[in-house]
Formats: sequence, structure tokens, C-alpha cells
Amino acid sequence: MSTITVLSNPSTTSTKEDAITNAINQWLYGKSNHSKRNYTRVIRSYISYLGDTHIANSTAPHFRDYQEYLYQSGKTINTINTYTNIIKSFFTFLRDESVLPTNITHRVKSPKPVSALRERILTRAEVDAMITLETNIRNQLILKLLFFCGLRVGESTILLWGDIKDNGSTAYVHITGKGNKQRTLIIPPLLWASLKSHKTTNWCCVM
Repeated sequence: MSTITVLSNPSTTSTKEDAITNAINQWLYGKSNHSKRNYTRVIRSYISYLGDTHIANSTAPHFRDYQEYLYQSGKTINTINTYTNIIKSFFTFLRDESVLPTNITHRVKSPKPVSALRERILTRAEVDAMITLETNIRNQLILKLLFFCGLRVGESTILLWGDIKDNGSTAYVHITGKGNKQRTLIIPPLLWASLKSHKTTNWCCVM
């Protein structure tokens, strides 16, 4: 009986450990040392979570509970997704090699990854704090243009007074963005008043 086959019917603690190590090594054969370290760490994490339950006896509910455990431990959805895919790959290997009769991870879904943009969205409190902590008036006004008008950073650096149409208490900004797309933004009254009070040059954001 091969060492990897023993994984499905281990008899002693040492045999169990040897079988697991051998199975992992065969699964990772040909991969880089970096991948071997990371993948092994993930599998060992799942084994540690299982406690007295041998990995060969783990079930789909065990795996789902492990995903929840990772979430409660503070792991991001993207990290949990990575862990899930690695463990699913290991169980697929064990099933393909006929080490285990079934792949218990087959019907367990990977969590949907979170968009990087979504993770960068600031709360209103964070925006207010950023503006308040900025002591330079020019920089404060630039931040307000970005957050309150939807101006992009690159657009704010080339903004001219000629791009702004005074409408009394408010103003309109005509922007040519990516792909020469035109759009018009509204400057709120308080921000417009602040911009006008600091007008010193033709280049709006030089102040």
C-alpha cells in the first residue's frame, strides 16, 4: 500500500502525519518553493482547524464552517477565496488520485471576491477627517473638489478658471475626461465661495 493511499485509512498518529505530508508533497510536485510554502500553510491551517477530525474524514459542513472561521478571524473575502481555492485544489487531487472516494469541497462555493474599488471607498467621516487634518488651504480646496464635485486628481491639476462658469451662488465646471468624454460638474455654494476668495492666478488650483 502506497503512503498516499494510507491517507484514507490511517492507523497511527505518525502514519497519519506521514500520509498527509506525502500527499501534500505529491500534490505540489513541480511547483515553485514559494507556492509550496504558501499552499502547505493553507492546508495545515485547515487541518489545524479540524482538530481531532482527520482531513480524510472532513465533510462539506466542516469546510463551510472553516470559511466562516476565517471570516470571523478577520480574513478578507479575497483571502478566504484564495484559501478556498487552494483547499479545493488539494481535494480535487486526492479524488483524482483515488485517495478519497469523493471530493467534499466540490459543491462548496468560493466567496465572491470584493472589488478593489469597493475596498477603497471612504466613509463621509473619513472624508471630513482628511479635509480637517489638512492645514494647507490650497490642499483643502483640492480635496473638496475631488470629494464633493467628483473631480479626478489629474483633472484638478490642470483646472483653469476659464473651465468654470459662474452661476451666482454656484458654478459649473466643464471637464474633458478620458476618451475626450465631456461632462459638467456643479460646485456647491460654500466651496465656490471659498474658491473665489482664494483666486490669485488663472490656474484654479494654484490659488
